[in-house]
Parts: sequence; C-alpha cells; structure tokens
Amino acid sequence: RKLQPDVVIMDLMMPKLNGADATKQILCEYPNTKIIILTSYGTSADLARGVANGAVGAQIKDAPPENLLAAIRSAVQGKTAYASELKPLLMEPPPELTDLQLKMLGSVVRGLSNTEIATEFGLSLISTKRKLAAIFLALGAANRAEAAGIALQKHLLKF
Repeated sequence: RKLQPDVVIMDLMMPKLNGADATKQILCEYPNTKIIILTSYGTSADLARGVANGAVGAQIKDAPPENLLAAIRSAVQGKTAYASELKPLLMEPPPELTDLQLKMLGSVVRGLSNTEIATEFGLSLISTKRKLAAIFLALGAANRAEAAGIALQKHLLKF
C-alpha cells in the first residue's frame, strides 16, 4: 500500500483471496493501477472475472520472461496485455441463458434489488434468489457486480 505501484502482477489462484477478487479490491483503492493476471492454467470464467474486475491483461506463468515484460510495457501505455494462448478463453461463446434469465440479468445490470426484481417478474423472493444464483453460476460470477460486468463485457444484453 505504501508503494502504490503502477502495475501489479496478480496470481489468479491464491490460497486466501483469488486474483479476480484481489484485483477488484486493489482497483477500488487505487483505480489507476494496471493489473495483469498471471496464471498457469485458467478457465474462461476465472479469467472473465478477473477482466470484469478490471485486469488489463493476463499472462501464462511459464511463458518467456520477455512476454511478461512486453505485457507490463503495454499496460503502462494503456493497452491490453493478453497472452495469445489465453485470448480464446476470453472469446468463448457466452453461456446459453433463457429469455427470462437475460431479462433478469438486465434488471441486475440496472441495479435493481432482489425484491424489486421479484416484483418486476411476479416471482417470490426465494424463487428470484434461486434464479439469480443459477444465472451467476452460468456466467461464472461470484456476485451481482461480476455478473453485470460479464454481461456487459460479453454483450449479452440488448439495450
């Protein structure tokens, strides 16, 4: 915290706090910091969460050091820094959501509460929570903010 770095290299998989969540926390406190995710493997959901939380790049741990150096330079210049091997994971087709799920996801993006969503769709609060949990699971999102970020990043909604 004292150093306030320009660039952070963030391991995606850490024991106490995963890299996607740590990315979100760092950017809340230091919004100008550029974060590059470092991973030895990754699922599209993990990487998408990191990107949705503000990471500007992702690199593979066992790549040559010059790749990481190039990624750092790109990040400092305000560019994205994704390893070519990881781009297909981020480009995977979006999950198949039903029309109802997409409409409910739109309500989440608009900032509606569970109670407001339940009222909007004529559902019980418990049913609404279950349906939203299924949507978040399908997206690989841990919470509403991540679901909204993924929905916007993958252009799942039509406004």
